[in-house]
Amino acid sequence: MFVPEYDPAYDPLEHLEQLKVRHVRHTLNGHNAIWVPERRLVISDRNLRSELLHPTLAHECDHAVNDDCAGHHPRNESRANLHSAFRLVDPALWESLTALHTDYDQICLELGITRRQFRAYYDYNKRLAAAQERRERFGNAVYLNPKMGAGQWQRKLEVA
Repeated sequence: MFVPEYDPAYDPLEHLEQLKVRHVRHTLNGHNAIWVPERRLVISDRNLRSELLHPTLAHECDHAVNDDCAGHHPRNESRANLHSAFRLVDPALWESLTALHTDYDQICLELGITRRQFRAYYDYNKRLAAAQERRERFGNAVYLNPKMGAGQWQRKLEVA
């Protein structure tokens, strides 16, 4: 599966143009934007705030890239949130902002992403970190990330 990478010059409008997908602004009730695969068309809400237009169109671009069917299917929505976050989020800036701030809305504004894209990227990084952690049990103790030698572990948990 193709996983996009961060590009500081990424422009979803240019990406839609490359994919030969038309973009139209129209009044939508209840949605920021929708992907219409039969017409190769993305419709975005004309009342959408300017800071949400860029990440919303990036999300819809992912639907167009994967040629998703119409409707909001959870798997397609999750993938579109994650892949659009990959395109928009600078990993170094992510690390510094999440280390400094606890206000996630402020981080979303700084990064230029939506809350759902933030959540998808956050969950992805959390799963990645958990997969890299290694736990081993010796006797009645569990060692987190053990290495060779006595006392070389990140954490020791006593198990009954």
